Amino acid sequence: MDFIELTIQNLKKWEGCTNFFYLDSRKISGIPSPLVTIGLGCAIGLTEAQSLPFQFNGAPASITQISIDYTNIKEAPFDFPASTYAKYTEVRLPQGAIDFLCESRLATFVAALNETFPLFSSWPETCKSAALDLMYGLGVTGFKQYKLFIAASLQNPPNFREMAAQCASNANITAYNERNQARKLLFLQAVNL
Repeated sequence: MDFIELTIQNLKKWEGCTNFFYLDSRKISGIPSPLVTIGLGCAIGLTEAQSLPFQFNGAPASITQISIDYTNIKEAPFDFPASTYAKYTEVRLPQGAIDFLCESRLATFVAALNETFPLFSSWPETCKSAALDLMYGLGVTGFKQYKLFIAASLQNPPNFREMAAQCASNANITAYNERNQARKLLFLQAVNL
């Protein structure tokens, strides 16, 4: 399995796959900063949402319908499971569009990883997947804050053991503990090669 397939498989486990808008459980510097999200954990702005082929009662949704539902979610109570938000929205995104959105995000992040790490293409598939998952969860800007992880990644050869030690995201959220451990193990597999 290549690293993209492995990442998508893991994203489905960690992020779920939701065809309606919801608020994620993100905190920035300990402050709740909910983002409107859809699909496999894709944070989305209103303009991007309006460009997607949402459905309303089986027919294409209008920009107005998308905007109303987006606003309803943005104003909904925060810090609940994704399924809670279904009652606040009537538009739904077809699976093909969810897949396309995820693949587009992944392509952007792979390009950023290749640009940041000259040796990225030669890393073991598990390490590429773990780094991609980290960036997927943090975004490019958040990823750049992981200075120790980046320094270990830029070594020649990359220090996969140190990368494993520095790859935890959202450490203040209990739900991330299992995901962080799984990501760490993906890096440690390379240490034993």
